Amino acid sequence: MTDKNVKIVSCLLILLLGLLIGCIATGEALKADPGQKFTLRIGQTAEIKNEPLAIRFNGVTGDSRCPKGVTCVWAGEVKCDATVTHQGASSNITFTQMGSTEPSSETYKGYKFTFSVQPYPEAGKQIAPADYRLVLTVEKNPP
Repeated sequence: MTDKNVKIVSCLLILLLGLLIGCIATGEALKADPGQKFTLRIGQTAEIKNEPLAIRFNGVTGDSRCPKGVTCVWAGEVKCDATVTHQGASSNITFTQMGSTEPSSETYKGYKFTFSVQPYPEAGKQIAPADYRLVLTVEKNPP
């Protein structure tokens, strides 16, 4: 390969890498069917197919769940901040799951959100914000 060819290939690889990073950074929304379980990372958005509804997981605002392997007086809870956009109007809501592994649910604008937060805390281990996942199922409530 000549020096000119190496430069061209290098430029193309750099351009391709830049495009790939740009696609990841824009965080294209996940598409989920109503009733389908899906998982969001912090900063990720899901659009519910055939519904005027999208949800963005903004982050965990508090996690006081009793860690595995520890005896606690209170089971604790985990709170997640989300932005729900319904018919173009956005609202911030808080999903609160009590300190168990059982999913919780909230209703909003005629939809039922069944959710859980992962991972569950373990004694002596810190959960990094990037490790949190919001596991959701969104269903339209019957009229």
